[in-house]
Amino acid sequence: MTTNAELLNKLLPDKDLFSSDIFSLLSLKDLNREVIYKTKLLKELLKKIKKELDAFDQSRHKLKGKKELVDKTISTYQAEIDSSFFFIWNIIHLLPSEQMVIYQAYFQQQLHALFDGSPYNKRLFDKPLGYPDDYQMLLYVSDNHYLGKSTYDKFIHQYSMLIPLNASKRNRKEFFKTLITSTVIKNPKAEITCLDGGPSVDILELLKESDALTNVNLTCLNSEPAALAYVKKQLKTSRRLQKKENKFLKLSDYNLSDVVQNDNLKLIIEKQDLIYSGCLLDYFDDRMAKKIILILVERLKPNGVLVLGSINKGNKHKAYSELLGGMYIHYRDNLSLMKLTDKLPSVTNISILFSEMNDLNIFLKIIK
Repeated sequence: MTTNAELLNKLLPDKDLFSSDIFSLLSLKDLNREVIYKTKLLKELLKKIKKELDAFDQSRHKLKGKKELVDKTISTYQAEIDSSFFFIWNIIHLLPSEQMVIYQAYFQQQLHALFDGSPYNKRLFDKPLGYPDDYQMLLYVSDNHYLGKSTYDKFIHQYSMLIPLNASKRNRKEFFKTLITSTVIKNPKAEITCLDGGPSVDILELLKESDALTNVNLTCLNSEPAALAYVKKQLKTSRRLQKKENKFLKLSDYNLSDVVQNDNLKLIIEKQDLIYSGCLLDYFDDRMAKKIILILVERLKPNGVLVLGSINKGNKHKAYSELLGGMYIHYRDNLSLMKLTDKLPSVTNISILFSEMNDLNIFLKIIK
């Protein structure tokens, strides 16, 4: 599949995406005037906010009150920034990819510099690291700290953390902690596997908070070695985790493509009471997702549970996530999730779970 960046390179070879020179090849009158106007208004608004916050930085010696100022600034301007993103996306989201990529180039050229001071956005721009669910991105979202050098950078970073897509990813942690806990209450020696859980904050927090996981066979499979290295470091350096060592915790990398092609997951994990993932379905089309689900269901014990998270189709911030950030995932609603189970062999129950926090999370639950 051709990415927008690859398509842009074909349309505009040898040009820097963020260079103003790129648009000398285009006539701005060919772009939607409302999009151009709204993008410029958004840029001017962000520059105004930056000027105000930079003045604060320059006038304060100890720079106390940054967090309070960031919160106040978000309260003042968040709705206006959101409105600009919504307006722009509503106009251009139906355009063919050949046109969409040109708007993306314009949008990024105008706004990139005003978002790049946020560690989250910088990592998002600096691909191939910075895909939405790499472990560092998930850490930023989970920690929800006020990061950035200047007060303006902290404002942009915090604004990004509050976008519903990121808030939903943050909320997954509590959902999965509850899921694991309920499984362990039923079976204190349960066998549980997490797939591509990034920094595995749900498991790490549960290990810190109680002794309930002491005898649970936990397996964290991750396709990102850096994520496993992070988890191992936490286990070694946290005193609370050292005191609550789980002798049955297994950390392992795996290659999902190899698992699908060779059906070798049985060589990696035994039959499980619970298999779960928050983001696995986000990056695969329906054909591939069906194959993955079939393989995972096969690794369940009788009455074992598979829970796979997805992001509902109601993301209104796609001008931020896709145009600006190049963050592409597969969105699914309850009907499209259920269609992924069409060819499953007989299972006890299939259901759709919605988050109790009224966010974009939606979960497919299959009981074997």
